[in-house]
Parts: sequence; structure tokens; C-alpha cells
Amino acid sequence: MNTPVWYHGADGDKILQIMREGKMRPHHGEVFYSSSGFAGCFAMGADRKRKACFVMKLRCHIPDGIEIQSRSTNVPGTKVVLTTAPIQVEVLELYVRPAKASSVETIKGSSAIRQYLSAHAH
Repeated sequence: MNTPVWYHGADGDKILQIMREGKMRPHHGEVFYSSSGFAGCFAMGADRKRKACFVMKLRCHIPDGIEIQSRSTNVPGTKVVLTTAPIQVEVLELYVRPAKASSVETIKGSSAIRQYLSAHAH
């Protein structure tokens, strides 16, 4: 079992779903992550409802034998897990960049992340 710590941008509702299920589901047999940090992932985590962009820091549990590719994309350190099965993950931290802001807030721990996303869902 490989357990890398990677990053993934998603909107707040998707993050809450991932936290409830404890897994990320592949899209067309692929799950994308960044191994180079959160900065390049904000574009994928735009959330109009919460007026912010979000990136999760995740511990991924990837079974042995699953192929992981490095790809050249606009996100540095792109890793693509090739699988049709969901990937078990733990959300460790949430990085929040409010709309029209340059600063990033870090929220640590699953209960604090759930509370933040639920409180800002208006």
C-alpha cells in the first residue's frame, strides 16, 4: 500500500462528500492529484456558493499494483492514479483562498474543516 500525501482542488460540497465517504471516485478511470503543493490546485477548487477556492491536503491509500503516472499539465507535480475503484483518502488540511484575496487560510483537522465548510455554505 502506497500512502502519499498529495493535494486536490474541489468545491466545498465535493469536499464534504469526500470526507463523508472517506474516498475519491475516479472520473473516466483517473484521479488527479498534485505532489508539489496546494498552490496550483486552486483553479480546480472554485466554489461560487462559498465565494472561495479550496484545496485539500490528503493522505491517499493506494493499493499495490495500481498505476500512478506523472503528467505534464498546468498543475506542477501532477500525479494521475489509474483505477476504476475509489481511492481511500483522509483529508488532513484545507487551504482556503477567498474570492479576490491573495492570502490563504489553513484549516487543520476534519471537524474544523466540516465546521468551516458548513458555516460558509450560504
